[in-house]
Amino acid sequence: MGLIDLTDPVNDTLADATLIANNNALLEALLNGNIDAANIAPGSITSTQLAANAVGAGSIADGSMTTAKLADGAVTSAKILDGTIATADIADGAVTLAKLVSTVQLSLRAVVGQVNSGGTIGGGTGFSVVHGGTGTYQVTITSAFSAGPVVVVTPLWDAGGGAMATVLAIDTSHFNVLTYFHNGTATDYGFYFIARELI
Repeated sequence: MGLIDLTDPVNDTLADATLIANNNALLEALLNGNIDAANIAPGSITSTQLAANAVGAGSIADGSMTTAKLADGAVTSAKILDGTIATADIADGAVTLAKLVSTVQLSLRAVVGQVNSGGTIGGGTGFSVVHGGTGTYQVTITSAFSAGPVVVVTPLWDAGGGAMATVLAIDTSHFNVLTYFHNGTATDYGFYFIARELI
């Protein structure tokens, strides 16, 4: 059913009462806002023809708005209601450290490693080690903390027993470790450490 130009004299069929009735019915539907999707040609209504906020959430069918229909950057944080994104909505690995605000990054910042008795690195990244003498090790953090971290050290398992380890000095990018036998004699032992920044 389409509109008929009532002013065109060429349309001799306008006298047909059925056509006039159909035309009036369509005009009334337009005026009352009762035109459904079946009366609208695909692609005939563009975004520029819609008034601001004319389409509300109640006018959008569930599942009809896909990712492909959203322009890049169209959905900002201001358009997402608090609490509407659950853990299940976030893909594995989608949230990286760079996407967290600086205060959260700091609270998560830690360097973890294993140092062998000879001063080589047995595990972990983000640090280097200098073995200065028997039982003495200096660990340098590659990217310095903004403040002196809390450092915890634990000696590697020693078959003979009695291995000890302690932290002697800490600053934003270094800490020193002393390993020794339980009687106080400096001895080379490997150790694990965790250095974490406080905020």
